[in-house]
Amino acid sequence: MTSMFPGLTPPPDAHGEPRPPAAPRVTGPWRGRYGVNSGHFAAADERWVARMTGKDRLLETVFARRPDRWRYSAKAAFVCVVPVAVVMLILMVVQGAPREAYVILGEVVAGGWLLYALIHGLFHDRHIALEAGPRTLAEVDVSGSIEVPLFELDAVRVVNRARLGLCLRLAKSNSSLVVPLGLLEGNQRLWDLVYHGVRHSVAAGAETDERTRRLLGLSGKTPAEQS
Repeated sequence: MTSMFPGLTPPPDAHGEPRPPAAPRVTGPWRGRYGVNSGHFAAADERWVARMTGKDRLLETVFARRPDRWRYSAKAAFVCVVPVAVVMLILMVVQGAPREAYVILGEVVAGGWLLYALIHGLFHDRHIALEAGPRTLAEVDVSGSIEVPLFELDAVRVVNRARLGLCLRLAKSNSSLVVPLGLLEGNQRLWDLVYHGVRHSVAAGAETDERTRRLLGLSGKTPAEQS
């Protein structure tokens, strides 16, 4: 249950009302090469999504081309190839089989994994996509989604990520999202929802730091402490 804090607009209901106040600009929205696209959902669409997924109504979406997709693909390729190499080495040592046979087999298997990882990274996971309901934010990709409750966060941090710039790290229990502020601001109404949840979570005691408070324009004290 989300608590009410003096000076803060109440959290939205299942219909997204009341709409949160406008959130401040931090880095400015991504433009140009990022190919940012956003979506806004009418009441009928919200109900359909809720009925099909069993989750909160979907209010806002935004997605863009991943500026770090080459790094992302290289990491995926490394993760795929190294285990294959280790298994081949273990088999060669334990079974004492001809080295050439395992080298050839390892090259074939590793090459296949490498090709798959590059194709998967460059063509399937080349976008960052976010969806916001009245009280949740989710990052969606081909393997599923990671979701955090915006009004019940345990920690909020502004962090730096290579090629992504300033990002917002939102954590709740064992789930966390690191999302670029430029992407969030690519859909102002989505950013309004996220920022509203962040303010409530910080007021409720979510862990943060001075840099995050300064960059996001958060008060040094919670509204309850100020009253």
